[in-house]
Amino acid sequence: TLALGLGGMHNLLEKTVELDNLGLARGSLASLDIFFAERHTSDSHFRIETSIKLDEDPCAALGHDFVQLNSLVHNNLGGAGPDLGEDAIIFRGVSFASGAQTDVELTITVKPGSGYLPSLWPYNGLRLHHGSIGVKAGTNVSLLFRFSDPWMHEPFNLEGLVLTFHSIDPGRNGRPGEYVAARGFSARTLAASTQVQVAEQPRGWTLFHSTGFSQSGRRDFVNQIHAHALSLHYETSAEIEVVLGTGDASGPDGYFKFDIRPSLQCGGSGANTEVTKTWAMSTTTTTRIISAESKCCVFESPWLYVRLLCFPCNMVDESVTGFDDGWVCRRRRRRRRSTTQASVKAEDG
Repeated sequence: TLALGLGGMHNLLEKTVELDNLGLARGSLASLDIFFAERHTSDSHFRIETSIKLDEDPCAALGHDFVQLNSLVHNNLGGAGPDLGEDAIIFRGVSFASGAQTDVELTITVKPGSGYLPSLWPYNGLRLHHGSIGVKAGTNVSLLFRFSDPWMHEPFNLEGLVLTFHSIDPGRNGRPGEYVAARGFSARTLAASTQVQVAEQPRGWTLFHSTGFSQSGRRDFVNQIHAHALSLHYETSAEIEVVLGTGDASGPDGYFKFDIRPSLQCGGSGANTEVTKTWAMSTTTTTRIISAESKCCVFESPWLYVRLLCFPCNMVDESVTGFDDGWVCRRRRRRRRSTTQASVKAEDG
């Protein structure tokens, strides 16, 4: 529905639209599309002013508890760099729970006995309060999430914690894509129009993977993001174990974006929460699921999805059922740091 139009060739014009008069429902999803066309050879520009609270957190507005990740303290997951020292990736943020704010630190490590091959492109880090982890195509990694007080360095228990993974991408041409496996959670939330498939596994594990993308166009982009998202609810945050992986060694590397909040419930996606059986976490048993054979390649291009002169770089014991954690090939990649600056000019001469 067109809410405001200033079309045609004209001198300076100004118009205002009251969003409260558009029949929008609080907490529901609404898109705001803006179109601008250059129509003058000498000068054309526009300015938008709004009273929308763009800095208002939707989870806080709806009264949900969450953790906001604000900074990356250390980045060396599985010894893959770029930092030196502890083999972990560490985030620092603030817990918003029951009206109180508390500093908290999240440390993610590779579970002992598991292996980690990072993605070719350095995805590990923090982007707009979202943590991100890259996994080499055709491999998986078992990760441990632990929360602590950043000042006392003591375990910090977050009751009712929600861990959300975004954009669990399907594979190309019907091949296996990205997947998340978890156990020990008390409930899971999926969007009403979810394309995430759920498969129960032995020993309390649940496997989540996505089906194909919709062909409905860009207007459905936000719905597609929700359709490939997953929220896992935990009664306690003493230690959370998840497995991230991709099933196609010849496909793109996996890029997993996550946050510590009930994003689907805060984002107006018509989320459905299903309470599941709570499984006790095992400290002595390592469950493993065999994925596609991973390969080490002499030449790799993440943009063209090309790998040349490849050879097997992990030896999988076919007699073992479960997540593969026996890697015999680990490579460190020298990453080039680059800064890209982009600007949008609203005035053209």
